[in-house]
Order: sequence, then C-alpha cells, then structure tokens
Amino acid sequence: MGAWINYGLGSENQDLPGYVVIDEGLIPPSGLGNFNSGFLPTTFQGPIFRGRDMPLPNIEPHRLTSDLQRRNRNLMSQTDQICLDALVIMIT
Repeated sequence: MGAWINYGLGSENQDLPGYVVIDEGLIPPSGLGNFNSGFLPTTFQGPIFRGRDMPLPNIEPHRLTSDLQRRNRNLMSQTDQICLDALVIMIT
C-alpha cells in the first residue's frame, strides 16, 4: 500500500522515502516481499528498518585514514576550481 500511496499522492521531499517498513521479526506470511514496490519503479519502495544491530543494511561509513581524507578533499577542491575556471571562460 505504501508504494501505491506514494505513487498516487507524491512526496514532499524527493530525497527521502515516502514511507519506511519497521521489521521487528513479525514477518507477514508472504514475507518482506509484501513491502516492495511491485512493478512500480524502486523509487516508490520503502526501506526496511531492522530492530537489530544494523538498522539499515549496507550502510556503514568507510574507514579512511586522515591522509586519504586530505587527498580526497584536495582532489575535490582542484576539480571544483577547474570547473569554476571553465565556467568563467564560457561566460566571458
């Protein structure tokens, strides 16, 4: 139902799901497949929150060393500067 309601009514925020499924171990007879979006696009599917160790699967921060974080920031800064320079050239 959540996927269809989300599909029909839309959502206030395009970055967050329209609904969530809370799994506390009481799975309905047809399984967690009851909560998928059917043939609708997966953007209308609600994520399953588990009441155990890891509420959302496959979401864990990467363990980066401070040197690697610094190098990543420097690379992003250089890329931003290249894009800004290209934009200035296009405008002028």
